[in-house]
Amino acid sequence: MSQSQTQDLDVQRVVAHFGGRQSLTNKLQKAGSDIANVRVLDGWIFRGRIPSPRLIEIAKVAAAEHRTFDILMFQKKEQP
Repeated sequence: MSQSQTQDLDVQRVVAHFGGRQSLTNKLQKAGSDIANVRVLDGWIFRGRIPSPRLIEIAKVAAAEHRTFDILMFQKKEQP
């Protein structure tokens, strides 16, 4: 996924899909991620992108929870 494509990702919806900032942070940490705290996710939301290694970690959390995580579900809607 290129940088321009990652900017088409609705990061807030990704985070909300996993219960919010703190919930996703906790889930990632429990899965072994080195994410220090919720401020990391705040940075993603501010920049409007999630680094690709973190997307893989999120996908692993989704799989462990038997939760659907299709990246296209979170593509920003095009403005007319």
